[in-house]
Amino acid sequence: MSNSILQNPLGKTLRCDDGSLVTQPKFGSGACQFNGQNAYLSLSDSNDWNFGSGDFTIDCWVNWSSLPTVDQQSIITKTGGPGYRSFLLDFDSTNVIRFIYSIDGTNVIVKTFSWTPSVNIWYHLAVIRNGVNDLKVFVNGTQIGSTQSFDGSAIFKSTSNVIVGSYYGGNFFTGSIDELRISKGIARWTSNFTPQTTSYTPDSYTKLLLHFDNNLVDSSNNNYGVTNYNSSLIGVSSFNDFKKLLNISVGAGQYTAKTIISSYSLTYSANYAYYGAVLAPNGDIHFVPRNATVGQKLKPDGSSSTYSLIYTTTAAYYGGVLAPNGDIHFIPFFASVGQKVSPSGVVSTYSLVFTSISAYRGGVLAPNGDIHFVPANYAPVGQKVNTISSVVSTYSLVLTGVGYMGGVLAPNGDIHFIPFNAPVGQKVSVSGVVSTYSLICTASNGAYACGCLAPNGDIHMARYQVSVGQKIDTTTGIVSTYSLVHSTPGEGYYGAVLAPNGDIYFVPYASPVGQKINTVTGIVSTYAMAYTFGSGHVGGVLDSKGVIHFVQDYDGKCQKISTAPCQPFSPAVCCSPFLNKF
Repeated sequence: MSNSILQNPLGKTLRCDDGSLVTQPKFGSGACQFNGQNAYLSLSDSNDWNFGSGDFTIDCWVNWSSLPTVDQQSIITKTGGPGYRSFLLDFDSTNVIRFIYSIDGTNVIVKTFSWTPSVNIWYHLAVIRNGVNDLKVFVNGTQIGSTQSFDGSAIFKSTSNVIVGSYYGGNFFTGSIDELRISKGIARWTSNFTPQTTSYTPDSYTKLLLHFDNNLVDSSNNNYGVTNYNSSLIGVSSFNDFKKLLNISVGAGQYTAKTIISSYSLTYSANYAYYGAVLAPNGDIHFVPRNATVGQKLKPDGSSSTYSLIYTTTAAYYGGVLAPNGDIHFIPFFASVGQKVSPSGVVSTYSLVFTSISAYRGGVLAPNGDIHFVPANYAPVGQKVNTISSVVSTYSLVLTGVGYMGGVLAPNGDIHFIPFNAPVGQKVSVSGVVSTYSLICTASNGAYACGCLAPNGDIHMARYQVSVGQKIDTTTGIVSTYSLVHSTPGEGYYGAVLAPNGDIYFVPYASPVGQKINTVTGIVSTYAMAYTFGSGHVGGVLDSKGVIHFVQDYDGKCQKISTAPCQPFSPAVCCSPFLNKF
């Protein structure tokens, strides 16, 4: 997973496993990232890139991951050397935006505009020729520097390609670009303006429009082909766009099931040691400490190791969540403090607003980066931690006094609490509104223990005691049940994990068989387990090779099942709020 990119629907910043920062798109479902070493885009020569002496506008959203320390970083160019020079837009090490052009292909005319950006911030950048004389540059709609004279001449008509992110094999741009547009025959802005807050729609002046929404398609009416040299499409910024990515990731037939089941021993194996697991950005699986006095993780090579914790107590934490900055938060059950592990391995604690025995049983990452604790039997309030500011706060619930056992983030941003003893479903909207909805199957002795989002947007509740499966269509709100193959009360499941082929695997707690549902056909089936034991497994996590790990609760044995070919696939499939949860 070296130098891999984590795609994150929150529009926040995540860390790569090499410690570098990755920004999410400004608009839509993608942006284009340039590594500053060898990445660029190329478009063939066209008369659309020859501006002559007419008006033009080049604008885009730019996000620098590092600023140049020597020379300059090229944003867009149509110049291949003497005799081929048309124009070049770049940013140099003296904090100057430069628009360079030629009127004869050889002599260079340089126009400079002083400005100092910050890294990892999106800026709207626009270069505009208005009439035969005026050249202006705007950042976030505000003109920088003075209006430069264009001396009325036509820009040289070269036969070279347009290059984005490089100056023909050098001066590579380091960062991300979104909404790149070239407009010919129009000065779109002649004075300060407010940049558009949505993706562009092409008009008759639009000669090139790249949204970078998980592709390199030109959305102008010209449909120019774009050749990609080592750049990467990153990120998704909305839940609907991420749902599309999820559908692609679990497309039917994309992965061939292997169904290889095995078990492995842990370094620390006391009874009731851990209660759930979370996949870290570097590929390590961290087990969530319940009664364990040490933290434990499993590396991609299969080796297991432990690390020191700050806070340990009986029944301390009951689930974990990956935050956008790479921290893993353990969710308090009996614990009086929150505890987290940073990507560098630093363990720390933080104060909670509400602390009580048997308070919360799981957590879910919200669209704004807050982690919501899922209320169990004794929490009369909801509790959340802002992973950016670290502020912990509480909010009122509709239903209190009966429990939930897990939570799932729906595509519209609602967080659904999974009913254990609760007679109704409860959810929290993006705006913070808490509401309930009716269920078909309710039980007072533990109906469901976890839930999982299917590619079609349904949330499946993993049964514990009940004899049917239950799901909710998050678009229509319709709740329905379906028959299970294995439904012995007391031999239930304590978790659910979505596999790359679209199957949902229920995590066996006391069940002697594994059970899964094909979310496309609705077929429920069982399979033999390598290791069966009462109170066996209490959570599951998908790793980057398509292997689902069932996390041991008792007797020190973990179990895993290979659901896809062993070659790694995008960490976006598993390191996300939809898939990487307790």
